[in-house]
Amino acid sequence: TWEYDGVNWTQVTTASSPSARYYHTMVYDSVRGKVVMFGGRIGNNGYVNDTWEYDAPPLIATATIYGTGCGTPALDFTPTSNPIIGTSAAGLIANAPTSVGGVAMGFSDSHLGSLPILPLSLAFIGMPGCQLWHSNDVFGLVATSSAPGTLDFSYPIPFNVNLVGTHVYVQAYCVAPSANPLPIIASNGIDWLIGNQ
Repeated sequence: TWEYDGVNWTQVTTASSPSARYYHTMVYDSVRGKVVMFGGRIGNNGYVNDTWEYDAPPLIATATIYGTGCGTPALDFTPTSNPIIGTSAAGLIANAPTSVGGVAMGFSDSHLGSLPILPLSLAFIGMPGCQLWHSNDVFGLVATSSAPGTLDFSYPIPFNVNLVGTHVYVQAYCVAPSANPLPIIASNGIDWLIGNQ
């Protein structure tokens, strides 16, 4: 059995497999994320009417912290649940100087548009010591205050098997009146690898 990810073929080991055949029918069921094969002819033994399904091996969702935040103390963004399809990924934003904050989401941790300039110092916009850790493709996602100095963030991951294996990057920000000229501080980044488990 071989899997194709759009670029490379990888041979995988399966617990069982159908016998070699031809004249069979095979389709991909995108709703269930399974390859389904029906029937076919096996050598000179005639036609068979069996059905086989192939499940891709599970991909474990992860949430990996990278970079550092800015501010005194630094704004800290910690994952509290992983990005599994059909659930919500979540994080806790600590050391928030106010309850006004949010999260930016991006799909690259190296490119801003077509430019390979990330991470990028934000000193040029009045945030010295702060970094932009990923592209800002979605900005203004709501974080809610749960306690003094703490904000909660949660984002629903659709149940779509095509998202499995996708990296999404998130970074928190918060209004900080005396921290810098802007006045906003930013957190470390979190790399969400979307999985099916």
